[in-house]
Amino acid sequence: MTERAFELVIPMDKALQIAEGYPMPREDEPEGGWLEDDLVDVLTVDETLQLDVRYATANNFMGAPIYEVAAAVLHRPVAEDVARVNAELKHDGYGLIVFDGYRPFSATVAMYLATPAPLRDEFLAKPHRGSIHNRGAAVDVGLYHVETGEPARMPSDFDEFTDRAGVDYADGPADALRRRDRLIAVMADHGFRVYKEEWWHFNHPDARRYRLNDTPLRDVVAALKDEAPASP
Repeated sequence: MTERAFELVIPMDKALQIAEGYPMPREDEPEGGWLEDDLVDVLTVDETLQLDVRYATANNFMGAPIYEVAAAVLHRPVAEDVARVNAELKHDGYGLIVFDGYRPFSATVAMYLATPAPLRDEFLAKPHRGSIHNRGAAVDVGLYHVETGEPARMPSDFDEFTDRAGVDYADGPADALRRRDRLIAVMADHGFRVYKEEWWHFNHPDARRYRLNDTPLRDVVAALKDEAPASP
């Protein structure tokens, strides 16, 4: 169970209401141009990925649900690279647990509004910039043991506000540190760049070529289900 590290400035439901009217940042077209939006459910790309979407529950650092559906969505090229990482890690006896993918912009704003300073400025994406998660090109992942299906121990829990979450932390159990470093190495082999303060957060190399998005996750998931071909 993820423990909330602070008292919320405002309740999460109130923060989400306020965030609905927050203006999206203005964006200039990146070098190479914008890439086409093509969000997909990661399980349709690789059904052996595990999901632990804590933002759809109260088991997260906010202590309250943020999403209305427990799903992980990424742009197809990003999801396909995640699947390649998952396949490579299978040789080590591990698979990927996906904690989060696409996050609506308003959810990022709400998280920022509800978190007290200075924590929010140190750890959270600022509303005037948005998050790579809002672009559907960042993914939060951990590891599970393929043999048992159980989560593999890492140096810290997901979304933990401690030094243990940093990629340079060296005082934890040796097996957990080795897993963290192996995860980072394999993700890097497939182009993903880790955020140095969070061993679980990885940005895709084409992340800035996807637009910020504020479509509710439930609506994205519903649209994907509508687009899915009917079973024969």
